[in-house]
Amino acid sequence: MKHIIIILSLFLFTSPLFGQSECDETTRARMIKSGISDKTIEEQCGKIGSKKKVSELERQKEEELKRQKEEELERQKEEELERQKEEELKRKEDELRKKKDEEIKKIENEKRIKERQKNYSFTFRSFGIINSFEYKILENVAVGILYENSSASNENETIKESSVTTAIFVLYGFNECYYCDTDAFVGVYGSGNQTSTTDQGSEHKYNVQYLNLLYGYQWYWNTDISLALLGGLIYRNKSKVSETVVNNEVFSESDQLTKEGFDFYPAILVGYSF
Repeated sequence: MKHIIIILSLFLFTSPLFGQSECDETTRARMIKSGISDKTIEEQCGKIGSKKKVSELERQKEEELKRQKEEELERQKEEELERQKEEELKRKEDELRKKKDEEIKKIENEKRIKERQKNYSFTFRSFGIINSFEYKILENVAVGILYENSSASNENETIKESSVTTAIFVLYGFNECYYCDTDAFVGVYGSGNQTSTTDQGSEHKYNVQYLNLLYGYQWYWNTDISLALLGGLIYRNKSKVSETVVNNEVFSESDQLTKEGFDFYPAILVGYSF
């Protein structure tokens, strides 16, 4: 009978119906009073304080996980800082290398300019109707001759005009160099002949003199090819040399395509120096 009571006590005290994973003090007291041995009580209820130990282990695990997360975050921050430092160092190295390359390029360009200034003397320029040949007399000054052969007609093509002129000119480079990229000023004095003809066969010949002042920019490449874009004022003075009139055709000054006096004059010239 005693054994039956002990077995029932164990069943009741340790049954899941009680919802206890560890026996409380009252349950333990009842089990002791019922004559259950200490070993059996420990097997059924566990050692006293084991629940506290489990809680302590769980707390330690949580703290360990928290510490690991903090260490991981710290490691990521350090890696990010290191990456930023590497990028900054690379950027500075790139800037330094770029600056150094630019300095080398500048030195080489200056060297080429000096070589040109020393070894070159002539430049030929052309753009179809205009051809020039010039000679460098100073570091940034050249003199030359210019030949121009042009023609034009009015909208109805009832009047056609042709002119042939030659000129002398002076070119001044503002960058204290001639064979380089520079602003430039050009003064031109020329003279020549101009012929105007009408669709009826009348012909009028003029002697033309002009003064041309131009300002612009010259681009110069290491291939010794240059491009000059210029523009300015031209003043023309014309005097009639002869005329041949057909059918008493009237040809007045207003009929001339190229007028006397001031006018705008643009010029684009491609050059080669040697």
